[in-house]
Amino acid sequence: MRTHQGSVRSDNQDRVLMARWQDGSQTAWMLAVADGIGGGKEGAAAAVSALSAFTADMLELSDVSLPTQLERASLRANRTVYERWRGKEGSTLSAVGVRGEQRAWVNVGDSRIYGIDAHGDVTQLTKDDSLPLGRGLVQFIGIGQGLVPHVGVISPTHHLALITTDGVHQYVDPLLPALVRTARRNNSALVDRMVHLALWCGGEDNATTAIGVLDSSQDGGRSACDVWTPGQHHRLVLGPLDVPKETASGSGSRNSTKPRRATPKKVNTPAAGRSKSKPAMVAKTATSHPASDSEALPNDPSSHPDKRPDLLVTLEPVALGQDSPSSTQSDS
Repeated sequence: MRTHQGSVRSDNQDRVLMARWQDGSQTAWMLAVADGIGGGKEGAAAAVSALSAFTADMLELSDVSLPTQLERASLRANRTVYERWRGKEGSTLSAVGVRGEQRAWVNVGDSRIYGIDAHGDVTQLTKDDSLPLGRGLVQFIGIGQGLVPHVGVISPTHHLALITTDGVHQYVDPLLPALVRTARRNNSALVDRMVHLALWCGGEDNATTAIGVLDSSQDGGRSACDVWTPGQHHRLVLGPLDVPKETASGSGSRNSTKPRRATPKKVNTPAAGRSKSKPAMVAKTATSHPASDSEALPNDPSSHPDKRPDLLVTLEPVALGQDSPSSTQSDS
């Protein structure tokens, strides 16, 4: 994954993450991008809220199909952003998910998702929610009632998924097939070249792109979720959730309902621009920092056992090691 402020904008309102966890007996992972719309004053915060709510919903143990789960998570993100800004701020949302043998995508706004097959052929899977002549968006995360997320199943012929914001694909879309072929399955080189090309063409907008291998062979932590953001690797340890017993009066308290797995309400990432006065809902925060501005190089999650199972959610430090799954696997 790569993200850049660009040459014109005063800040970067794009946000991107990859997460991997265990959903019951199945390994699940997702790749998601949010682009704060319109260059608003709080576009970055809206993008953070969208990704945080979306991720929290995806981490819930699921009893529905993956496309339904992606749609549900995007609607939750929409509600979360709308409740805070009432339609005055928002973001796009593009995400790809894999759970067991299921592979699907969801999209809202004008960021794009592409599928790439083993021969390097590229297919755009999404359609932009754009008004004619680029006059704005038909819908976005944070619009409130009436949002209709676009959801689709990814073909088995596609072994890579690529997500771009409009600050990238407005320049590279016609050249994308050639860029994929010349990258020779080097995913890091591909995303680097796409962002650099956008900058060479003027960099009028924030530029973000991310690529993931559509494979669930790498096991997720049994009680942890690994999250990669540009420059950092986070480990969210999901401990047991203790539900208070009913009071002695037996008044039919809702506390008797079945507990769900605890999930964070915010993704703890420096790129999120989170205010220090509003800490994320975690018991402990610690992250690893790479030596450069490239993405962190995490070790395999299995080498970091859960050390604090008594906590609902915590972040553990992760040593630098191999590259993130989205860039190391060049074939499947």
